[in-house]
Amino acid sequence: MTNVKHLTMALACVATIGCGGDDTGTGNATTGGATEAGSTTAAASTTAPDTTSPTTTEPPTSTSSDATSASGSDASTTDINSTTATTDATTTDATTTDATTGAAPVCGDTVVDPGEECDDGNDIDEDACTNLCKNAACGDAIVGPGEACDDGNDVDDDACSNTCASAACGDAVVQAPEECDDGNDIDEDACLSTCLKAVCGDSVVFMGSEECDDANDIDDDGCSNACKLPTCMDKAKNGSETDVDCGGGQCPKCGLGNACSMDADCGIGPCLNNKCVSNKSCKSLFAGDNTLKDGKFMLDPDEGGPNPAFEAYCDMTHDGGGWTLIMKSINTNFHYDDVLWENNLTLNPADFDFVTDAKKSKYQTFLTVGFGELRTSATDSTSSQIYVLGAPVANATALFLGPGVEVNKTMLLPYFEGIHAAYDKHLAVGGCNPANKYVNYGLNLKKLNGVAFLPDGGQCDWNGGARFGLRVNGNHNGTGNHAGQGWGTYTTIDNVYVAKMKQLLWVR
Repeated sequence: MTNVKHLTMALACVATIGCGGDDTGTGNATTGGATEAGSTTAAASTTAPDTTSPTTTEPPTSTSSDATSASGSDASTTDINSTTATTDATTTDATTTDATTGAAPVCGDTVVDPGEECDDGNDIDEDACTNLCKNAACGDAIVGPGEACDDGNDVDDDACSNTCASAACGDAVVQAPEECDDGNDIDEDACLSTCLKAVCGDSVVFMGSEECDDANDIDDDGCSNACKLPTCMDKAKNGSETDVDCGGGQCPKCGLGNACSMDADCGIGPCLNNKCVSNKSCKSLFAGDNTLKDGKFMLDPDEGGPNPAFEAYCDMTHDGGGWTLIMKSINTNFHYDDVLWENNLTLNPADFDFVTDAKKSKYQTFLTVGFGELRTSATDSTSSQIYVLGAPVANATALFLGPGVEVNKTMLLPYFEGIHAAYDKHLAVGGCNPANKYVNYGLNLKKLNGVAFLPDGGQCDWNGGARFGLRVNGNHNGTGNHAGQGWGTYTTIDNVYVAKMKQLLWVR
């Protein structure tokens, strides 16, 4: 714009043949030091193409000729046309314009002329007055005072707004690369203060739409990938839950096999190895954690049913572990006909003293724990005998209420013969019929042998047997008195013939 202003001034100077008293070479050569008016006339005369015409000038022209003669120039041969042109130029430019009104108006002369809005006389285009002598205005493509930009267009959503403000987040105008611009600094509405649209995952909670926003893609933490807070019905493991919709104190307790961090997370059984494990028996506990040690545990055979849990003793380290104690006999025994074998009562169910003589117990586990294996052992488990049932039973009561079962003597004899003192036994030799009844091994043998005295000639008689162990014929001269070894021995004489035991009875 500076060049425009200078060009305008230059053109004005040419039109008036000299500006500001410039000492040009042409003027001096023509006038020879004459007055300004004369110099102007001479300059005009010398530009005429034909100066030799002998035409006589008319009186109006002689005035100019005289002025020319006064300048010392030879202008007598000037033709009418040239003289007339000279006269006009002299009269108009030199006399009227220069002497009366001055130079023609131009932008940059500090004078606000017609057609100009301002004129500050400088070449600064970015101030209040442009180099076109126009007042600075938004949209003139010049960045003027108070403007941050001026792109000269009326597009409001480009980099420069129609108020000549640079695109900025918060100006309520959406300009690239903004996604939105609501003109406020509220981060929780639909448009963030960064001029991005609120979305799940931007770490800002969009009020009324999102419940949370943790800006990660982990779906099972305290805020889901849908920006929802965890609930106990969202079918996802999140928040404080230990498994899907359970545990953690806020949700319902977890079922068997679900993840847990403590016993309180489980609705059934304890939390072992971070899983809810059934405690219906020592075997189920052992299945959950085979590193458990021998000792007392809370069992709940009906797994959350109406019967409360109770304390029981488990052998977790011998014969494969997972054995539940159902009876103990410390230097005493249970008679074969003791009603405790078949009723629903217990005896000293909280007594786990395995040392004191003459103590015996029938535990709650006898009535409630199902099993498929029966085991008797020394109190320190240094020796034991296991019998595998043909089919599992619901509890020990069901087993001992059942029929007599004879077991191959090679399975039981070695163990039971070494438990306690040898009584009158194995005297049934040839002649007894049937001879195998006089020494037999197994469960509930009295039910198998019958209850009546059965003489079989000479010293052969029999009627009874052990609940678990062996029953032998005794030499009692036809009295029917017999001894037994193992759990629930039988005699018809007196307690002297009841074998004392120091054994624990287990199931698994």
